[in-house]
Amino acid sequence: MERARPPKTANVIREGAALSTPGAPGPMWSAKGRIGRVRYLVRCGLAGVAYLLVVGLVGIVLGSDVDAPSIRDGAIFAALGLPVLVFVLLQSTQRARDLGWSAWTGVSVIVPCIGSLVSLVLLCAPGSPIRNENGPPPTPNGRALVITAWVLGAAWVAITIASVLES
Repeated sequence: MERARPPKTANVIREGAALSTPGAPGPMWSAKGRIGRVRYLVRCGLAGVAYLLVVGLVGIVLGSDVDAPSIRDGAIFAALGLPVLVFVLLQSTQRARDLGWSAWTGVSVIVPCIGSLVSLVLLCAPGSPIRNENGPPPTPNGRALVITAWVLGAAWVAITIASVLES
């Protein structure tokens, strides 16, 4: 009779305790590697800000009507949003891998209703401090990264409050 093998992750965790030296963050346009919470927030937040700036500039150049956008404008804005969507999916995949989850968990951020909850968990849950099957833990966050995250968070809160007060 064949001897039962322990799960692959058990070996990785056992060996990973001694190999928990942080590695480089995952590449920006790749699903491989791991990124932490702050880097996930900054990368996705800056991608959203860049998208809004580009859409705003394109809207001005095209003379788009904010109150009644045309089908052409919608198609252009959707096409401009596709690279941002792909980028956010790649970042979510890396973040899910940092938690030791399947990459498909990161892809689930585009599912209506569930995606918001998954994004919130990806943003709040601490990653694995040891090496897992996706590599070593991400590098510690630098001061500039943390400041950018705080600025993005404060801007989001300010915009939310302003929009509530305006309506």
